[in-house]
Amino acid sequence: MVQICNYSSLIFAGNVTVLLIVSMTTDYWEYRGFNSTMLNNSLYGASNTELMRPADTNSYMELWYKRKFVYNTMARYHNETLYEPPIFAMNFFHKHPQDRTNVSGSRTVPYKDSRRSGDIHEHMKAGVVILFQQYGNLFRDCDALEEGVRLRLNLMQERKTKCEYLSGRDGLTALDTTQLYAVPHLERAASAFALLCMLSMVTGLVTGGYGLLGRQTRVLVLASCCSLVAGLLLTLSIALFHGKCHILRRTEILAGYLIPHKKVINASRTYSFGWSFGLAWICVFLCFTSSFVWLYKAQDPRHSRSPGSNYVRHRTYTSPDYVTYMDENDIFE
Repeated sequence: MVQICNYSSLIFAGNVTVLLIVSMTTDYWEYRGFNSTMLNNSLYGASNTELMRPADTNSYMELWYKRKFVYNTMARYHNETLYEPPIFAMNFFHKHPQDRTNVSGSRTVPYKDSRRSGDIHEHMKAGVVILFQQYGNLFRDCDALEEGVRLRLNLMQERKTKCEYLSGRDGLTALDTTQLYAVPHLERAASAFALLCMLSMVTGLVTGGYGLLGRQTRVLVLASCCSLVAGLLLTLSIALFHGKCHILRRTEILAGYLIPHKKVINASRTYSFGWSFGLAWICVFLCFTSSFVWLYKAQDPRHSRSPGSNYVRHRTYTSPDYVTYMDENDIFE
């Protein structure tokens, strides 16, 4: 029991480090998707509209507009593909999309200047919107689609793998990116703080073990500082992740582009945090606790003795101003 108690601070710091790495490296920080019940209720009875779910998978839904007009003759029309997870849209036009115009009231406005959320474009012959779920963490975002489904939907042409690391992101599809300028910077900053957090916690574990085994008080103080810094860095990383999520939730999906029933799709978006995000918040508390444990060990050099040593305090002399203690090994030598 004494042996275990002597190693307890080191074991605790090691467990905290493992939990921290697990929370950082797993992908389930946030889920983004669509409310299928709300879509069904909102689009029920809409003309030329079909909301379908494949029989072999529940990973996505298809929202078709005028499907019967182009389903067997898609090659005759020009198409425009838009990919901004968790949505993939394909519009079919009588003429090339760059040549079309957007009719608004009595005046004609070039499509590239349009920023309204119109449902149907007059030059659009038909359109299909693929709605699926996406999940991600501080370092990457992943589509919740099987590889076979991605191949069926021709998503391999848009992105070869279902996961995309944020450091290699080319940018969002939306034309109106005024509110999205800060997103890449927030992503990079959050990722950097997360990496520094893990590095600081590992450093604290190593230095704490060295200080505990070598009875080095100053090294234990350094380990306490490393754990404290790790907790602060993790808090900053979570705060930046919150900021990114807040901006994305406020921003219209595929801003600047027209897709069938865009208003309904935007209104049906859902967001939720996963277990990895909850574990990260728990790790914040554990990092601060680990910092206190190391600092407590460093308060008394005799308390930071070498684990496993047979050490007992013995009073040898007492006076109002002077008290000394001896090791048990010194008594019997």
